[in-house]
Amino acid sequence: MNLFSDTLLRDTVQYMSKPITLNPDSEFEYMVQGFTTNATLSPNSSYHLHAANEFKRGDVLMLTDNDYYIVTGDVVFERGAKYKAILDYCNYENVIIEKVKTDEIVGRQPNGAPIYKTENKIVGLFVGVFRHREVSIANNQIITVANTETILTLKDTPKARETYAINKVFTFDNVEWTVREVMTTKIGLLELRLMSV
Repeated sequence: MNLFSDTLLRDTVQYMSKPITLNPDSEFEYMVQGFTTNATLSPNSSYHLHAANEFKRGDVLMLTDNDYYIVTGDVVFERGAKYKAILDYCNYENVIIEKVKTDEIVGRQPNGAPIYKTENKIVGLFVGVFRHREVSIANNQIITVANTETILTLKDTPKARETYAINKVFTFDNVEWTVREVMTTKIGLLELRLMSV
């Protein structure tokens, strides 16, 4: 005997939900009705996102004013009349700023050509999960050792694929990192294997 109908569960989720903006300030921004709950205790800050309507792995949201979280779990079908997935804390943030020329003329060059005002504009914001894992085993040496593997997980977008292509170098935490491998096996996520320069 089923005590709860899907309609009752959906109504309960709607009642508990609030509007949540996913992928804020990007071309992929959209809203869902949902709420978050604590995930199991782990070394990383994790939550569960529950929503009445579908969202996707790789979506990013802000839980507080400055803390981004990314959906790292699969969101394939409804579970108990709602969609549910794991959110992981984004400890990596890269803001790309470029000087952009405006239409405002601020002066003239000696030959009469106009000098246009320039402004700094954010052209890319990348947030993700930066982790060191000791997983790969080197057993072709005298002593078997576990090598540290560094992985950066980001939302899979065309701009991210261009910015973090193989052999691209970027700086994080005062260390220069080179992208050695780009894995796209998890739909919605880019997993980058990194090596320090």
